[in-house]
Amino acid sequence: MSHTYDGTPTSFPTSLTLPDDNDDLEAAAFNSPYQGLADRTATLVADVQIFTADGTWTKPSNALFVDAILVGGGGGGGGADTTGTGGGGGGGSGLTAYVRIHAAMLPATVDVTVGAAGAIGSGGAGSATPGDPGGDSGLGAAGSFASAGGGAGGAVGGLAGGDGGDGATGAALDGTGGATPGADGTQGSAARSIGGGGGAGGTSAVGGDGALSSSGGGTGGLGGAGGSGGNPGLGYGAGGGGGGVAAVAGGGGGAGGYGPTALATIGAVGNGGAGAAGIVIITTWRGVAL
Repeated sequence: MSHTYDGTPTSFPTSLTLPDDNDDLEAAAFNSPYQGLADRTATLVADVQIFTADGTWTKPSNALFVDAILVGGGGGGGGADTTGTGGGGGGGSGLTAYVRIHAAMLPATVDVTVGAAGAIGSGGAGSATPGDPGGDSGLGAAGSFASAGGGAGGAVGGLAGGDGGDGATGAALDGTGGATPGADGTQGSAARSIGGGGGAGGTSAVGGDGALSSSGGGTGGLGGAGGSGGNPGLGYGAGGGGGGVAAVAGGGGGAGGYGPTALATIGAVGNGGAGAAGIVIITTWRGVAL
């Protein structure tokens, strides 16, 4: 990747040409605030804006760079087929994505989308439904600056336990749901974008456990025992627990999301639990004069 600088070697450049779209940024956007930090006439101050619902981010004055954490919505737990012997799978967690963006590359205001919670899967005799996937979180129109996918919903339980939801739809490095009855979900392996899989429903008693979110710290929910629904994962974007079959099989646990907050819901006998909505946290680092 190459950068083109205009100016003399003994002074700051007057403009910077970016290699991706060839937009020019004035050197003052880079030099003045950083020069103040260098000569100790300015200091870094954090401006934190937290979004638990859709909104608009407004760039603070003297913004230098932006750190954003985006968490997609968690998938809902799958419902249990009450004529079968298997609990529903736990929902997968939404993706947790970390990005850093130079503030000069962002407009004065940016749309923020927070992924919705995945709805529950309903239980029933031959009419059970899977959990709904969680919604995507994004920074900019259609996630143009950054995005984090929602977790997949847990599968329907039946003669075999339902699979847990994947960490986020369409992301190959995210955790996967338990694939066999009673199996635990797995963690994702991407370094900066991780989601966990929900546990599979059990066929005899205990459902599988949901995976820990290693990037966000939220623990996965334990599978239900003795016919109870699976426990949800903890944190924003966590998966809901799978539905159980009365006195027969437990539902799978939901995958853990971002943080320790209990937001997703436990599975019941029959119905799965709802996933937890996502969150977007934007920290802007400002150069403020002393």
